[in-house]
Amino acid sequence: MQIIEEIKKKIEKLSIPNLVSVRPVLIHVGGVRPEIVEEDYFDHIIDWTELL
Repeated sequence: MQIIEEIKKKIEKLSIPNLVSVRPVLIHVGGVRPEIVEEDYFDHIIDWTELL
C-alpha cells in the first residue's frame, strides 16, 4: 500500500495545467499484491514482461 501513497505524493508535486487529468499506471516486474489491485487506484496495471 506504500506505493499508492508514494505515487500520490509525486502527483501532488507535479505542475499540472488546468483541464489536464492524471491517470496513474503501475508497471511492474514480478507481480503485484492483491491489496494493490483491490484498492483500484491505478487506471492500468501492466506486467513489464507482457510489454516485451
